[in-house]
Amino acid sequence: MQLSISGLGVTAERAVDPSSPLVILNTLGDEGGEVYRSVAGMVDRDFSYAAVNVRDWNGDLSPWEAEPQFKGASPFAGRADAYLDELCGTVVPEIEKELDIDPSEVVLAGYSLAGLFALYGIYRTDVFSAVVSASGSLWFPGFVSFAEKGDPSKNVNRAYLSLGDRESRVGNPVLASVGRCTQSMESVLRSKGIRTVFESNPGNHFKDPALRTAKGIAWVLGYRSSVIVGPLFVLDYRRYLADDESYYCGQRQAGDEAFDEDIGRDVRYVHSAGF
Repeated sequence: MQLSISGLGVTAERAVDPSSPLVILNTLGDEGGEVYRSVAGMVDRDFSYAAVNVRDWNGDLSPWEAEPQFKGASPFAGRADAYLDELCGTVVPEIEKELDIDPSEVVLAGYSLAGLFALYGIYRTDVFSAVVSASGSLWFPGFVSFAEKGDPSKNVNRAYLSLGDRESRVGNPVLASVGRCTQSMESVLRSKGIRTVFESNPGNHFKDPALRTAKGIAWVLGYRSSVIVGPLFVLDYRRYLADDESYYCGQRQAGDEAFDEDIGRDVRYVHSAGF
């Protein structure tokens, strides 16, 4: 379903059950549909979904003003509070009205600067209960310090962070800090009582953004089984250890004895074409 809300283009999908979770993804272009299809292939849970096309990526998603990190890029105008007010006060309610849903929870997700915005959002509003920051721009000047000193909403109970294993290998020292900043953010969220996972993905910042985002959304929605792409390789798996309430995500190869023992009998295969 294509919607226009306050001049924002929204691609929405309705769950069968109107009380199912609603996922809000801030995005650019048409990758919202690709993310939805990937998530649907990873989870057995019903969910509603809305991909919101942001008007001004650097302006609306940045929490405060900062210098651009790329030559010729638009400045970080620091309008995140204004956009967050619009998102929570107008866009999300209108999505719920148009889809005729009353979700049990709302998840905020994003990639890159939208991942930063998602984390910022849980400090500024009580609307969301889970957050996904896939390859988030956590290098943003002052953000980790802001997160350490502040308190996220007590409604938030789980967070997913990810990063490409080559994202820190850049010449710009600010951007190169993203690995350290993301690990620090994981520690911050855990210290504030939020169940948090940090997953490392292969590649640089521009590799598989839709798939990385989908994996994060699938994690917060809750895998009911392992997800395997193709006949041999595990894309992602999750184990919940009841004794310490920890989640683990990683990559393993099917047929490995330790993998088979860990996963047990609950394995679901997904064709790679689905991604």
